[in-house]
Amino acid sequence: MLKNIRSIYFLGVGGIGMSALASWMKIKGFEVHGWDDNKNTPIVHELNKKGIAVYDNYSKNKLVQFLSKLNTSRTVLIYTPAISKQHAIFKLFKAKKIKCYKRAELLRYISMQYRVVAIAGTHGKTTISIMLSHILYSSGIDCSAFFGGISKNYSSNFMVGESEIMVIEADEYDNSFLQLNPEISLISSLDKDHGDIYDTYDEMIKSYNKFMDKTKRHIVGNKKLKHDFDYTYSIKNKSHFYASDIKYDSNKLYFKVHFPDKSLVKTYIHFGSYYNVENAVGAASLAYLLGIQPDKIGRAISTFKGVGRRFEYHLINKELIFIDDYAHHPEELRALITNVRNIHFNKEIFLIFQPHLFSRTQEFETEFVNVLSLVDRLVLLDIYPAREQPIPNINSQKLLSQIDVTSKWHINKETDLDKLSNLIQSHPPELLITAGAGDIYRLVPFLKSILKKVLNK
Repeated sequence: MLKNIRSIYFLGVGGIGMSALASWMKIKGFEVHGWDDNKNTPIVHELNKKGIAVYDNYSKNKLVQFLSKLNTSRTVLIYTPAISKQHAIFKLFKAKKIKCYKRAELLRYISMQYRVVAIAGTHGKTTISIMLSHILYSSGIDCSAFFGGISKNYSSNFMVGESEIMVIEADEYDNSFLQLNPEISLISSLDKDHGDIYDTYDEMIKSYNKFMDKTKRHIVGNKKLKHDFDYTYSIKNKSHFYASDIKYDSNKLYFKVHFPDKSLVKTYIHFGSYYNVENAVGAASLAYLLGIQPDKIGRAISTFKGVGRRFEYHLINKELIFIDDYAHHPEELRALITNVRNIHFNKEIFLIFQPHLFSRTQEFETEFVNVLSLVDRLVLLDIYPAREQPIPNINSQKLLSQIDVTSKWHINKETDLDKLSNLIQSHPPELLITAGAGDIYRLVPFLKSILKKVLNK
């Protein structure tokens, strides 16, 4: 695939998965360039620091000049499935007869020389992937890895190691994970999602079954999925790997992890969310199957700092709490809200939510209405479109009108920040949550500054 290739161009390089691949290829000695709709993001700024030039719509002329100087026979284009083949930049490369490959094809090419451990599932796969990599690295295994989030221990969405093991967060979107040939795989959850790819839930399950069929050695699965896995893990039932004695104290969750050989370790996680105990057991199961001793696993879990935008505390004190999270599926929101209620049971929840994708909002409209009705105060931002065009009559205003919450507002984050600021300052929240998979993270510094003003009054 990359024989005699010198230059790699990434279309959609600002995405979390694409930026990791671009950074990896830069380290491996390739000339790397990219294009993205938005150059003003933390990810793109990091790419620039690494010497990776990123173009956008405003620098198309520079891109044309750049292409005119390229040796097209030694160049490939890597594109994300979120990019349409009708995209102007894609067509530009095609016109130059430059070979074009999907992101998943490059990941397959890279991973072929490694023992791959792949983590898949609708929810939890990012945390499990990053936690497993931390356990391995802390236990003396210098693994390589690709994540769908930022590890707070390593401030990165990928790792370049010297060992033969590679941890990969396996993406089910566009059947990307079927490009992989894992030695060991884990399935964390199987909720319906990606209606733009899978017409039915059964279609999605068929893809997961194909993924499991490609696994060479062990398949680990969450026990609640009721599938015939080689090993199971759980926090509620006795599985091959399970947690017990879960206790919350001083913003930590303490628990015991039980292993198939009847051994157990006491450990804790620094970020209080019960579903991350389950994620920790999943990561522990994979580490154990790779030969890591339980005592090392327990020690590593206790030093895990978490994942950016996964139940991430930005403020926590007696007066108020501010949490940011990536939750964008109804079941993820339910888990988030339930977890917050369990830990901060006496706090009123003020949620700012940015729906992600018109198709997802349409497909799960009833589910979103039900789960968003569980909070005390609600702000809905406009739907983040990502790769999609608007769908008639699918919008945040319509969704908001159906939600059974007395205090609720629709806010345009581009034009209504004063309104949002006044809402917060006039009635300071006890517990503020921002959630969504789009660009809601951009509001976090703004909201923190407002909350600090409230605290200083």
